Amino acid sequence: MKIININQTIQGYAIESTQYKNVVMSIRFFIPLAPVNNTKTALLAQLIKDRNKKYSTKAQMQAFKDHLYGASVSSRTFGYGPTQVLEVRLGAISERFVNEPLQAKQLSGLADLIYQPLINLETLNEAKRTVADRINRAKENPMNYSVLRTLEELGNHSTLGIATQGNIDDLDTITVDDMMSFHQDIIFNAQAQIVISGNFKPGLLNSIGIVFKYHQPLDDTQNYNLFNSIGYDPVIETRPVNQATLIEVYQSGVSIESPYYFSYRLGNAILGQLPTSHLFQEVREKNSLTYSASSRIIAYEGLLLLTTSLDANNIEFASRLMKHQVERIKAGDFSESQFKAAKQMMINSLDGVYDDEYALCNFIFDSAYRNLSFDLNVHKENYQQITKQMIVESFQNVQSIFQFQLKGAQDETISQ
Repeated sequence: MKIININQTIQGYAIESTQYKNVVMSIRFFIPLAPVNNTKTALLAQLIKDRNKKYSTKAQMQAFKDHLYGASVSSRTFGYGPTQVLEVRLGAISERFVNEPLQAKQLSGLADLIYQPLINLETLNEAKRTVADRINRAKENPMNYSVLRTLEELGNHSTLGIATQGNIDDLDTITVDDMMSFHQDIIFNAQAQIVISGNFKPGLLNSIGIVFKYHQPLDDTQNYNLFNSIGYDPVIETRPVNQATLIEVYQSGVSIESPYYFSYRLGNAILGQLPTSHLFQEVREKNSLTYSASSRIIAYEGLLLLTTSLDANNIEFASRLMKHQVERIKAGDFSESQFKAAKQMMINSLDGVYDDEYALCNFIFDSAYRNLSFDLNVHKENYQQITKQMIVESFQNVQSIFQFQLKGAQDETISQ
């Protein structure tokens, strides 16, 4: 496997390997996360993959993919802390298995996707409906809704409270001219990076500077907002749901650049990611208080979320028990088997990077953004060298700052 630097009109990396049957080409644009623009980005992600000026109908877009032997087109948006990412991907079979210059067509097709989205009243209205449906579906899930509301409360005056999937209230205000202008701003001003992975011929890379316009390179500055608060009052909401949701929020003081970051991730695995985790074993299995119990890290803000679904009558007891599990991590109260299992889980996830071209693309993008090594062995060693004491130390500044409760409304809908 060979990693090649791309330093042309757009910068990035190419990973060449004959172990794959396909070639994945992916471009990420890095955009400051801001109100309204977050919704425009979500709309643009939908518009880009739907059709474009060159393939102006869904049938023509399907024919384009068929001509690339069943190519896959995808676009999405997500967050890196205060940065919103717009990613556009085009995957196709390697031309080594067909008798035509498939990757040159694939590269041109990717350029068409990002430079020529079809933005008119019809396509914009269709994109708005799709984005609105996606937002509403997410909110229908009690846990998703609770996490979104938690971040909104914590991020009331920061980017933490801005949803990368957009805001329903913005949709009606965004016009065709707004979207056309926003698209051009992204193309000419946003930082961008390209990653190509798979079984391609190296000569393909010579065409990048011809096919793509100049794009601002990704700078080396780490973009993160480490959360620091004296705490918030608890929030309790009711909705027509059949079970309650409880979220306990901690600030960790551990940034993605901290020497304790990898130890902190292992501690989180022991706390609420493993089948033998503290939360799963103590809150769910031994006390049968909840339907589920786990923890997650919001890395770029240094936040730790403990989440559970349960009967509303058990909230207070479950809250005390969940908080006690954090104190156990602080005190080093976890077994050698949990410690080893957490390490193995992280190493197994790294071993899966080479399983397919898409996972490899994600790994290269994420490592480049955080200025980390592309060598998987270096990442594995980061976990292998961690001691139990390092996990204890990484949790010493973890503090409880907020609680969110979602309870079922006591009405006929619930009682039925």
